[in-house]
Amino acid sequence: MRNHASAAHPNVEKLTGLKLADWLQTCIREVMQLKTRPVVAEIGRLLHNVKAAALAETELKNAATFFCELPQEQANNLANGLFGIYTPPKADPHVLDNVRLLWPELWPFINEDTRRELGVKLARFRANADKDRADRAKELLELVDGGAAYLPESDRLVEIQETLEDLKRAHQGTNNFYNEPPVARRLRDVVGRHGEVPELLTSPYVATLVDAFLTNNHGVAWSAEPYYIELIKRFDGPQAAYALRSFAFQSIRPKLSGALSQAKWGELVELVAPKLTERGDRVMLELVRAFTGTPDKLSADTKIAAQLKIWREAKGL
Repeated sequence: MRNHASAAHPNVEKLTGLKLADWLQTCIREVMQLKTRPVVAEIGRLLHNVKAAALAETELKNAATFFCELPQEQANNLANGLFGIYTPPKADPHVLDNVRLLWPELWPFINEDTRRELGVKLARFRANADKDRADRAKELLELVDGGAAYLPESDRLVEIQETLEDLKRAHQGTNNFYNEPPVARRLRDVVGRHGEVPELLTSPYVATLVDAFLTNNHGVAWSAEPYYIELIKRFDGPQAAYALRSFAFQSIRPKLSGALSQAKWGELVELVAPKLTERGDRVMLELVRAFTGTPDKLSADTKIAAQLKIWREAKGL
């Protein structure tokens, strides 16, 4: 009714007495005579209790057990409800605590469209210079695994850039086997299940990820490697094209003289191969596969160097 007949909302309707009667009939049939389903009542009670007082963790865990039984629409509605009571700047501390405990339990049952809508709401808060609401919304998205992937593009760019810097420091520093895994996991979460990375970060993203995957020639960070493989498998065509030519990157070339990195290079080439569909990329792939020397000498091959030059000129590099 708001969308089609309300003067408070942009519309092209001309409301007449007959149309008003039709809308009244719709209200009676679809709202007033509609019995409240038990699941809707449960959601209403939960939201009321969350706002009313601080709840013990056991109470909230028990309340979360019915999330798996929610119809998709109601899970989405509950997510929007919790999001709505969490983001106001004057929300009581007990409300924030309650929502923070429930949110990770509900997240797996929220569909993709609703997750993206939450990211859009955060973007709107940013656009309206509503910093407090934006910060609260960002807290919720970053609280759950994979939530950072739904941040607005500007936020994701900063998050990915900072995480790449953290991963580079962890990989190059001492105790890298211990320090790399949590950062690698964070990178996976912020990049998201579809591997979407702002185009501006394609080169540093690929270079940093390949650098970590190739190891430091002292050993494989076994707990971090599954994340690296998962992210490489999410490469799109352009990212895979960068990875294939990463033997020429200043940050990559020196380590390719080591035996372990050379072995990992072979694995990398086969991981990205299925993603290369452009003719120039396929030509380069066959040249790299056919090369009989060690990968640190790839740039010295005349045919490979010629293909590399063509690609760089096309990219404006």
